[in-house]
Amino acid sequence: MAPSSANNPTPPPATAPATRGSRQRTTAKALFAPSKTIEEHLAGTDTRTDIITIASARKQLSTNGMIISTAGGTVKHLIEAIFEMSLVPTLGATHSESLRAIAIILNEVEQTIDTNNIIIKLAALLGGLVATLDEKMDTFTTSVDKQIEVLEKTVQEVSKQLENSVTGLGEAVEQVTLLPKQAQQNTEENSESQGPCSYAVATKMGIPTPLTKLLSRSEAQARQILIDRRSLQSNNDLKELTEVQLVTKAELALELMSKARTKLLENISILSARKLPHGGILYEFNAPTSAEWINIPANRSNFLNHFGTDIIIKECAYHLLLENVPISFDPNSKIILAEMERKGGLEQDDITKA
Repeated sequence: MAPSSANNPTPPPATAPATRGSRQRTTAKALFAPSKTIEEHLAGTDTRTDIITIASARKQLSTNGMIISTAGGTVKHLIEAIFEMSLVPTLGATHSESLRAIAIILNEVEQTIDTNNIIIKLAALLGGLVATLDEKMDTFTTSVDKQIEVLEKTVQEVSKQLENSVTGLGEAVEQVTLLPKQAQQNTEENSESQGPCSYAVATKMGIPTPLTKLLSRSEAQARQILIDRRSLQSNNDLKELTEVQLVTKAELALELMSKARTKLLENISILSARKLPHGGILYEFNAPTSAEWINIPANRSNFLNHFGTDIIIKECAYHLLLENVPISFDPNSKIILAEMERKGGLEQDDITKA
């Protein structure tokens, strides 16, 4: 008796494992329709899970062989993990393809974020450099404007002082010109009443025009000082400066002296600066007393220290008319020069050259 089909059921045909190509796609319900907010998912609301913190999330991933770096590259590791999960055979086709889609989008976002970060960093860097450059240019422009204003003011002051100096010099020359006439009148009156005139009176009679100019020049020299190199081997740093800049440099030296608690002469000022062919600088002050004050050894030393290095103030010689000077004498004889100083009422070594 043949076995019945009920007692010997025919075994079902063997089936091959399901592959991704044979998976059924379920589209009856949208897989990613939101059911909770991100905050609810993070808190694990209505979900039996212990993965609610970053520490527990890292522990879960490391347990399954995925180590997330804390020094960067986190998004890249997550993308790799999602790609690997999409290959798990037990997932449905919809879940597998969705995970793959999420990984691709995350990869694109990660690259875009890196590019934006580079652009933002470059913009911040260049913006800072441009802002700094603009600030420095504004500062430089302001400084140049101030220097121009100071120079213009200095030029106006020097011009005004020169004008006053020329006016004063003209009045002095006019007075000196009148002196010979008055002296001649006095001499004639004395000669008529006292007989023959003395040698001293004779020297004052009818001073010629060249001597008048000489006296006027000597009066101007009394207000001047000569600044020059200490030696011919020293560098001449002053030759590149203009006369206005030279006046400003000397005024700055006086200002530094004042700040260093050196009591300046009242109303001392510099009228002009003239560059000489040999490289020296001839400064003219507002009064002879100003030049005398600068030539005091202590003041001279302080002035030169603030003015520059390797320079000196040269001694000035003045043309003088003396009484009781022999008509003929040896100008190189120190004995004769000393006798002339004594008879002329001068101090010793006042005459430097004859």
